[in-house]
Amino acid sequence: MPSYPLTPLQLFGSFFRLGLTTFGGGWGIVAQLERIYVQEKKLLSGQELLDITSVGRSLPGTMMGNVAFLFGHRLGGLMGGFAATVGVALPALLLLTLVVVFYDAVSASPLVLRIMPGIRAAVPAVILSAAWSLRKGAYPRAACYLVTAAAFVLVHFFGMSCVTLVLCAMAAGLLLCRLERKEDGPDGAA
Repeated sequence: MPSYPLTPLQLFGSFFRLGLTTFGGGWGIVAQLERIYVQEKKLLSGQELLDITSVGRSLPGTMMGNVAFLFGHRLGGLMGGFAATVGVALPALLLLTLVVVFYDAVSASPLVLRIMPGIRAAVPAVILSAAWSLRKGAYPRAACYLVTAAAFVLVHFFGMSCVTLVLCAMAAGLLLCRLERKEDGPDGAA
């Protein structure tokens, strides 16, 4: 049986805390994963987290559920994947259950109405922080910025579907790597 750096119980506890205390959805949690597991504990590289996030974002389902499973699987095996997924989903399930039960009292609460604009204002900063930290691994070549700009234009101005966009970006990545190899020579050395 392979040895993993984290147990399913550790992953459950960590993702439960993240799910309970992080605002901003999937990107807010990715920012926390980057801070804790890449910068502080050094259990993953920034590139590995970026790969997990990219795959999790591309799959059907919620981004955070996918990222939690892939992250947990990477650091704790199959059971770690399940534990991380349940851990990140459980706080939202419990809080939403409470909100549904007490919806009328909560929705009209002056305190809640005053708190929400502050939370909404902080979320973009958390998301930008995650994007800024992960950009180093996401953009190893200058041409990657061109691919990002083209993807933005294709989605927002031409309505390209996300599936088509991912397939086109995959093809662009393969083409960039092939062109880079040709420039380096047949043996790959410059």
